[in-house]
Amino acid sequence: MNETRPATETPSTLSPQRLSLREQLRIALRLHPALFAAALAVGALSIAIIRRAFPLGIPGEWTWQYRDVIAPWVGAALPVFFFVLVVSGCVFFGEKADLQRLGTGGRAFGLALAVLFAFGIRCGMQSLLPKGKPAPDDAAMIVISPVATSYFCESQAIDSAPGGVREFMRTFPERMVHFEYHAQTHPPGTLLLFWVVRKTLSNPKIARITLNSGLFPEVGDKQLYVDRSWKRKLPYPEILAAEVVARLMPLAGTFFLIPFFFLCRHLWGESTAWRMLMLGATVPGLLVFFPAIDQVYVLVTTCALWHFTKGLDARSARPFLLSGLWFGVGLMMTLAVLTLLVTVVVLTAGTALAARRQAPNRTAHTRHPWALFSAFLAGLLFPILTGRWLLGIDFVAIVKTALSAHGDVTTVAFKRTYWKWLIVNLIDFGGALGVTWMVWCAWAATRLSLRSDGQRSLLSDSVPTGKTVTPTLLLIAWAATVLLLDVSGVVRAEVARIWMFLLPVGVALCGPVLIAHGNNKQAAEAERGRQEMIAHATMNVHYAVLAGLQLVQAIVLHHEVIFIRFY
Repeated sequence: MNETRPATETPSTLSPQRLSLREQLRIALRLHPALFAAALAVGALSIAIIRRAFPLGIPGEWTWQYRDVIAPWVGAALPVFFFVLVVSGCVFFGEKADLQRLGTGGRAFGLALAVLFAFGIRCGMQSLLPKGKPAPDDAAMIVISPVATSYFCESQAIDSAPGGVREFMRTFPERMVHFEYHAQTHPPGTLLLFWVVRKTLSNPKIARITLNSGLFPEVGDKQLYVDRSWKRKLPYPEILAAEVVARLMPLAGTFFLIPFFFLCRHLWGESTAWRMLMLGATVPGLLVFFPAIDQVYVLVTTCALWHFTKGLDARSARPFLLSGLWFGVGLMMTLAVLTLLVTVVVLTAGTALAARRQAPNRTAHTRHPWALFSAFLAGLLFPILTGRWLLGIDFVAIVKTALSAHGDVTTVAFKRTYWKWLIVNLIDFGGALGVTWMVWCAWAATRLSLRSDGQRSLLSDSVPTGKTVTPTLLLIAWAATVLLLDVSGVVRAEVARIWMFLLPVGVALCGPVLIAHGNNKQAAEAERGRQEMIAHATMNVHYAVLAGLQLVQAIVLHHEVIFIRFY
């Protein structure tokens, strides 16, 4: 059956008339008010961060720490090195018509380039960190640290556990109360992942091949540093495993761009989706926290939400089943995925309401959304039940223990005031989405409030026809999830990293705000959309590099002392 092209994607849209350089410059000089405001906001925030003008958090409870090991004004110049890379990538994906003519092969090629582009920026961020002994937030050192993550350290206990990995997992609820904080509040999925990597690289042949690849030249230096400074002699394969994990996490995280692209295509059409790739690749929160295991959570949850929206549109059980599987895998790694159940319930309820209104026009073959929800639940339970059958994992007991430990840390060990973090959390999360994102969305809200002429809202502009999950419905579901998570008070501080899995949908929703001109038939409007994309992505990278160079988590700065105590 031939696939119908969305109404917004006409042939003239896919291949707009090429403008001369003079015309392009003339368009660039006519700055959009929101773009100008975003540039001013990024500049002002950059100066404030460089001058350490205000605390980033709540003093006495928790703050992001300013870095002392780098000259204050260096961070203002270093983002320039990324400029050419970002602009060239934006220009390439702004001209997506050539890729589309190549069909599936061209789309796969473009997505592969986007993943490599995003991974290159993350590697560039790591290379800009202060050098020396290694830096306190070197990716491999974060993996090894029992405080920054602790999964890697706790996975070492599996090797000496009586009865092996199955007995360790069977008694996991009793063991986890004695773990360091992060492993203590999470299901065993991440710990198992790290254990598999360690077990694989403990094979001398595999370790030798990995070392000879030349991808990990600093293993020897880091082992020597740990021996001298941390008073602990870690085996060579352990350092190598930490290096491999430190590369795998950001690499796996960049693959979220693939489901992100299809989600954007679903919302706004393929023309806009190609441009949105550059915004997804440069989300500040994903660049600043690139060594974190949270990058893997982003991939899992984005895949889950994409399949869920696809299932609601297609009214097919298979996408629901796949979505449930992704959610189940995510739940075995982090309980944060539970909050996304709010998103899927709101999406299902909204779609069911729309189906009820259209009930007279439905055919006998059209399945109701709530009937298909059972396929989602089946997929969700499959990883949990499989873990119970193969390894004896008691998921319910693990959830109770993890939530209890998290509550003790949030309200007992660290006194964090509820109402203060209710406000600061949203500011912190907005910073992870990006300053330009916040400015553009503020402009969009103003525009929506002023439009009382009965026309379609901004979120309906350039939306492909025939879609069940509209941008407005997804916005309501996403906003409800963020607000409910904030009001619950479960997380107080560091939400820029902890809520990282919510970033892709938030960025996807701002598509028409930034590039509402992208699907316009007029070449001048298409060119303006491309220029706005370049400006937005470039400011994102500047802001992310600046934050990554000037800020560091206090918990990471002090992890060396605790490492010695742990071992």
